[in-house]
Order: sequence, then C-alpha cells, then structure tokens
Amino acid sequence: MPLASYVFLLVFLPATLVGYYVSVARLGPRAGQAWLCGASLGFCVYAGPASLIVLCLSSVMTFGISRALVRRHAAQAHTGAWLALGVCANVAALAYFKYAGFLTENLSALLGSDLRIAAGALPLGISFITFQQIAYLVEAARGATARDAWLDYAFFISFFPKLIAGPLADPMSLTDQLRAPGVGRYETSHLAVGLTLIGAGLFKKVMIADELGECADPVFAAAASGAAVPALAAWLGSSAYMLQIYFDFSGYSEMALGAARCFGLRLPLNFDSPYQATNIGDFWRRWHMTLNVFLTRYLYTPMATPIMRWCVRRNLGRATLFLLTIAIPTTATFTIAGLWHGPAWTFVIFGLLHGLYLSSREGWRQLRRAWFGKVAPLRGGGLGAWALTMLGVLISLIFFRAGSVSEALALLAAMCGLGAGAELPVGTELVERRDMLLIAIAAGIAFLAPNIVQLLRAQSPALQHTRGDPPIGTRWAWRPSSALALAAVAIWVVSLAALGEVSAFIYYRF
Repeated sequence: MPLASYVFLLVFLPATLVGYYVSVARLGPRAGQAWLCGASLGFCVYAGPASLIVLCLSSVMTFGISRALVRRHAAQAHTGAWLALGVCANVAALAYFKYAGFLTENLSALLGSDLRIAAGALPLGISFITFQQIAYLVEAARGATARDAWLDYAFFISFFPKLIAGPLADPMSLTDQLRAPGVGRYETSHLAVGLTLIGAGLFKKVMIADELGECADPVFAAAASGAAVPALAAWLGSSAYMLQIYFDFSGYSEMALGAARCFGLRLPLNFDSPYQATNIGDFWRRWHMTLNVFLTRYLYTPMATPIMRWCVRRNLGRATLFLLTIAIPTTATFTIAGLWHGPAWTFVIFGLLHGLYLSSREGWRQLRRAWFGKVAPLRGGGLGAWALTMLGVLISLIFFRAGSVSEALALLAAMCGLGAGAELPVGTELVERRDMLLIAIAAGIAFLAPNIVQLLRAQSPALQHTRGDPPIGTRWAWRPSSALALAAVAIWVVSLAALGEVSAFIYYRF
C-alpha cells in the first residue's frame, strides 16, 4: 500500500491509529503491539497474497533459526553453522525472486542457450526484509535478542511504515521502545509531530519530486530512443532526476518517520540533507544512512577484518595494505549494494562508481599521510569539493535511472557535447523554461535549506539527531502553535488535491 495514496492516508492510517490506542487503553501494550502486527499484515495483503505468504514463511523460518542461535549462544556453543544457514536461506529467497531472471538472461547470452526460470512477481519489500532478517540473525547469534518473543520479532519485521523501503532498523531499537514505560499512551504531541512529518513528506513527493520526474523523463526517453540530445537538455534532465530522487526518497523517509511517530515510536534517521555534503564519505553518512550502517556492520567489516589481520601478520607494504583492506572491500561492498537495488548492470555500475569514489578518497587521504606524516580528516573542502562530490553523484545517478548502460553512456556523451543519433523534430523542447525554474528552486532547497527533521529537532522525531540545529538559526525551529497547525493543514490539503489516485515512490521497486 503506497504511503502516498488516499487509501493509506485517509483510511488505513486513521483506522490503525484508533485501533492501536483503544487496544492499549483497554487491554495493554501487548494488545496494541498485536494490533499493529495485524494491521501490518493487512498492509502487506494489499499488494497481493503472494507477498504475505513469502513474508510469513521467511519470518517463521528466520525466527526459528534465531531461537536456535540464542540457545547455542547461551550454552556457549558454536553458532556459525546455524547463522550461515539462516543467512544463506534468506539470500537464496532474495536471489530467486529478484535475480533469477537477470542471472539466466546473462548466462544465456554467455552460453548461447535459452535458459528460463519462472520466479513470479517480486514480493513486497523483499530486499529490505532480507536485510532486516539477516541483521536479526546476527544479533541473535550474539545473544542480543534472547528476551524477544514471537510477537516482538513479528513486529520488528512487519511494522508497516518501514516495511516497503526502510529505514533498516536495529533489531533492538523497536522492541526496546515497546518495553518502555508509558508506551501506547496517547499524546497529542506525537500526532502533531507525526502528521507534520507526513504532510512535509507528501508535499515533497507530489508537489516537487513528481513534477521533477516529468522534467527528467523526456530527456532519458530521448536518449533511450537514440536521438541526439542537446548538451543543455542532457544536463538539465539528469539534474532534474538527481533532484527528483532526492525529494522522492526524502519525502518517503519523512512519511515513514511520521507514521511511526503517530504511534509514539521513533524510527532511525535515514536521510539528512545529503546534497549538502562536501565529500563522498559524508554523502553516504547522510544518504540512506541505515543502509550505510548495515553495509559497514554486516558486510564490509566481516570482509575487511580477516584480510587486515592477514596483511598485518605478513608485514605488507602500505600500498598493498590499502588495496587489500580498504579499496577492494569497499568497492566490493558498494558493488553488491548497487546490485541489491535491482537486477541490472546499470545498478552494478552505480555501486561500483561509489565504491571507487570512496576508495579514491581514502587513497588520497593515505597519500597525504605519506607526504605530510599525518592523517588529514578531510571533513570539508569548500565549494570545489562540494561541486566535485555532486558531479560524482550526478554521474552515478544517470546509471541508476537509465534503462540500459547504452542509454546512460549516450546521455553522458550528450552532456559532453558529443551526442549522436537522429535529430529531434524541429521545435521539440525536451526541457521547457518552466522546468528550468522548478529545477532551480528544487536545487536551492536541496543544496541550502535545512530539512524538516532539523526544524523538528527539539521534538526528537527520529532515534538519532541530525548533525545540528538548522543553519538559519534555532528561532525557525518547529514549536507547537496555531499558525504552524494551520500551515500543516494547508500543506495536507494542497498535497492531497495534487495527489491523484496514487503516487509510488522510486524505492518501492527495490
């Protein structure tokens, strides 16, 4: 069920809120938790019964293995075999549903045969569910989930605000909140903050992101058709998509935070003005923040740590140490992350580029240490560093958006003034003046303005704070007032009027 839809905003969310607070008031917090689990299953059924079946089967299997891991940890027995079983089973399910067609297509091309596997429709949120279940299994192997009952686990996996596109929550973050005193007690402040976040995210989605999508689509379509795209149109179209995915993902992240906060719960912060970053490392600490934490904790560190120990024992040179312990693991981690987004070579290249960006940044840092005898923090760099970072992000997002590698390369060539192909019909305007104005306004907001979570910082809308107060000063911070309530209502009305039937977020397809 898309968050940006009438059925969610006007039917599902209000009904779930009423049922939750009534359940807690009459039967206690566990009843409210059970109600949210049931509502989340209904949320999942809306996409089709197949999604519910896959979610239930994988959850039962994962929880059973997690209990075995907890028992073996308590007995101080080896947990490696059970952990490997759980991780492999979850990855295998993801590979079957999401990558079977991609793998068979490439194998067929390589072998000159016609291989086919019928995997069926992609279950709802399977990419995020798989990562959540892997995180849960790892924490179970460490004994961290020993107190969890089935209801706790089911709630952690299925809680609907984060089910489709994250954020990726820590296994203990939600269950710890459910055990806190006063959980489920109705407070007007929760609804005020939650509805403000939802309204802000909805406005970003339908009033900015969707409009930017209409600017970007003709340019990418022209490149896909083999037309010669003018350089200015190529730059504007790719920039429009760069801003579209920013406001789309930002809007979803804020709606997810707001929906959880309506129930008095806080999700992890997942988006913190990444286009204001002045280096690629800072970009990934602000963009899809929970994915970055997951990749570091559960993929990069287990991959790099044994290699580092092996290299240190053999007293290898600095260049070899950097290559084996930083560059290769980083590039491999982000290439896998790119493929996780979707079964296409464009996503692989997207991840590979970011792995190379991060490796290059760390390599430059190592060179500075060799030259000057100390490690420079590289936290800033001014306008030039910011521009270089944004250029790298823009190039990678062209591959992220393009339907094929050839389409992405054609658009990049057009941006360099090397566009080739059929001439566009006379009078064709891929990007109109109205589009240019929208791109400029959106860029100003993304590059300069504080985000809504910063403005709500005093209300703790997420599990962790943003990196500081709004740059424009604390006097603009959000505080409950009649004027802000009227502004929030106006934003809701305008956004609902522009919504139409449904508006799907970009990350829903992952």
